[in-house]
Amino acid sequence: MCRFRNVVVTSVPSGSILYSSSLSNNAVLADFGVGWNQIPFIFDGAKRDRYAWTADIITGGLSLYYSTAGSEFIRGNIEASMLRSLARFENPGLLPGGVPPGRAFERNPKDTMFNILNPSYSMYLIMVMFDHWLYTGEDDLIFRYWDRIVGCLAYIEELVNEDGLIYTTAKDGEPIIILPNSITANSI
Repeated sequence: MCRFRNVVVTSVPSGSILYSSSLSNNAVLADFGVGWNQIPFIFDGAKRDRYAWTADIITGGLSLYYSTAGSEFIRGNIEASMLRSLARFENPGLLPGGVPPGRAFERNPKDTMFNILNPSYSMYLIMVMFDHWLYTGEDDLIFRYWDRIVGCLAYIEELVNEDGLIYTTAKDGEPIIILPNSITANSI
């Protein structure tokens, strides 16, 4: 067992203090929690990364539609990912593969510890949207995020080779992790 006291987290190389606490009462536990979720969504279980991965609900979502009809959780995953997307009609790009817990959607989508973007997860999100529409009949999500869907498909279209297949290299076929240039106290 370890006990920590008087924790100070500083930025390198500036040395500015990002966090400090004596850790002397239970109120500091909220500083290390995952926050609250503004919308309901499904986590990748209590194990591993505790990230809401869109790809994990491709098959899990179907079980949910038929067992408990808890489609609001699938909808939440779609909304959470789409709200972080920078892809638009005028700005083709990939869709996020998931969303961290406690995400403040008012913040810039790039202002996180990492964004994971790749063609597979982008297409998974579109498949999840299709399944959601198929099983619920709700088309408002498709209309609301149509510019992001088209922006993603425009980007994917650039990857189509002469055989009509999506061709990716190791660089863009694997998850692309984008780290911010600098992390400030406001982005933590």
